[in-house]
Amino acid sequence: MSMERHCKNALEEENQRLREENDRLMDIVVQMKCTLNRLVKEYITESK
Repeated sequence: MSMERHCKNALEEENQRLREENDRLMDIVVQMKCTLNRLVKEYITESK
């Protein structure tokens, strides 16, 4: 395998890993937003 092909494969693998990590982080952000909205509703808007 040529060095160029090896580098391309390594970059493609890293890109895939980063996409998967990004997906996990986006799921966490969605969970955090839901939790924040629930807390705001429970402790801020209902206390008025």
